[in-house]
Amino acid sequence: MLNRIFFISAIFVVLVLITAGCSSHSSVKENSPADDNHNMAAMKDKSDAAKQDDSSAAKVDSTAAPTSNTKSANNEQVFEGWLMDKMSSDNKEPEKKTKECLLMSQMEESGYGVLVKQADNTFKFLKFDETGHKLAKENILNKTTKTENIKITVKGVVEGEVLKVSSIAEIN
Repeated sequence: MLNRIFFISAIFVVLVLITAGCSSHSSVKENSPADDNHNMAAMKDKSDAAKQDDSSAAKVDSTAAPTSNTKSANNEQVFEGWLMDKMSSDNKEPEKKTKECLLMSQMEESGYGVLVKQADNTFKFLKFDETGHKLAKENILNKTTKTENIKITVKGVVEGEVLKVSSIAEIN
C-alpha cells in the first residue's frame, strides 16, 4: 500500500513539474502527448537518480576547469559557471535556467552546485556541500535580480563528489 502511495505521489510531483513550466528554456513550448510522456519519464528518472547514491553519476574530480590553476595550501580552487540544481545538472543550455525553476522545492531538494563549462564544450556539475547550498540560496537566489543566466564564482575544495564551499558570488 505504501509503495502504491509513493508511486502515485512521484507521478504527481512529475506532473506538477511539467505543468509548472520548469524547463531549460524560458519560452513556453507546446508539447505533443508523446513529448509529455517522454518528459514525465525523464523527470522520473532524474528524480530517482537524485535520490539514489551518486555511484552511477560521473565522478567529480579536481580537474573540472577551475578558473584559476593556483591552489592554496588547503587546495582551494576557484570555479566559474552557472548556479544549477542536481536534478538539472545535465542541462546543455545553463544560461536559460530560470531562478523560478531553481527555487522549486524539488530542484532545491536535489541540491545546488555549479555547472562548469569544460575546454571541450561539455559541462561538469560540482555539487555543493551543505554550507555551499545555504550560501547559494541566501546570497545568490534570494538577492539576485536576474530571472535566468545566473553565473557564479565559487571558491572551495573538491572532496570526492562534493565541492566544500568557502565563498560564492554572483557574476554580473
